[in-house]
Amino acid sequence: MKVNKVELKDVKRSEIIRDNEVEVHLHVHNGFNNLNVTLSKKNLQFNDIVNYDVDVKVIFYARNCCRAAPMLIMDSANEKDKVEIKELIDNILKIKGDEIKAAIEVA
Repeated sequence: MKVNKVELKDVKRSEIIRDNEVEVHLHVHNGFNNLNVTLSKKNLQFNDIVNYDVDVKVIFYARNCCRAAPMLIMDSANEKDKVEIKELIDNILKIKGDEIKAAIEVA
C-alpha cells in the first residue's frame, strides 16, 4: 500500500487489562484516504515491528453525510492481508521509523 504521510498519534501500554500489551496508533494517508493503523503486541519492541511480528489492524472511516462508519480493511489475522501489511509496515517505517522507535522506548 502506498503511504504518503504518517502521523504517530499515541503509544499506550496497558499493564492491567491486557497484561503489558503495547499499542501504537498511527494516522496514515495514502494519497486518497485517511486510515487508522494500530500495531499491538504483548511487550512490543521496535524489532517486533521490523520483523512483522505484531498484530495489525487498519481501519477506514467511510463518510456518509454527517457520520462515519468504521470499516476494518486489513487485519494481520487474515492470511490474504499479510503481504499488503508487510508493505504497509515497510512504508510506515521509512517515513516515521525513528519516531516510532523512540516512542516505544519511552512508553
